[in-house]
Amino acid sequence: MAWISRRDNFFPIDDSPFTNDYFTPSFSDHFFSLDRAQREAFNDRQLLASDGVSPATLKEIYQRCYTRHFVEGDQKLIALYPDRTVTEVSGGDGAWELTLEPGNRPRAVERLTADVVVWATGFRPARPDMLAPLAGRLEWEDEEIRVDRDFAACWDGPPDHGIFVQNGVRRQRGLADPNLSLIAWRSRRILDRMLGVKTEEQCDSFLRWSSEPAVDKFPQGA
Repeated sequence: MAWISRRDNFFPIDDSPFTNDYFTPSFSDHFFSLDRAQREAFNDRQLLASDGVSPATLKEIYQRCYTRHFVEGDQKLIALYPDRTVTEVSGGDGAWELTLEPGNRPRAVERLTADVVVWATGFRPARPDMLAPLAGRLEWEDEEIRVDRDFAACWDGPPDHGIFVQNGVRRQRGLADPNLSLIAWRSRRILDRMLGVKTEEQCDSFLRWSSEPAVDKFPQGA
């Protein structure tokens, strides 16, 4: 079995207490206020806050590999390949040849043969086919529909005809957007907009993500 990863190593998810604040309403609003370049850079830097392996799973995998390799003496059953990119797959009918390119030696090439290839390459935004008739009337950020503060699509239609987006604006709302952790808060904000009401917001985090002008020499947190 071969496990190939483009990352430098097989990293755990960052589930530390202060990182978890990225998954709060106040941080979502702060993230939304940043400019596009800042948002993209932040998501890249903090990707392991949402896209990592649980420490317990990593520990179990490592112990299993260690036992096979050093205790049982089977050095051929399992191999892990960090910092590699699969650049080509050829063959078929139960025999596949993979071409790997190491990140630290871009001119080097490695080849592996496999009976089965399982892809775990993640996901990226895609324009929904059902919105094709409206695509030209919607505002976009690459493949994401541009939304306002209430998750309503920015478009040229009547202002009282809302198109709301759930789990589709990670680049605008941050790493928490695809997660279930904020779905109740997002749904409430959408319902407020639909009903024309304004309910009380949740208490802001004690982490002051946004800066405002100082009042009596003490900064106000957003």
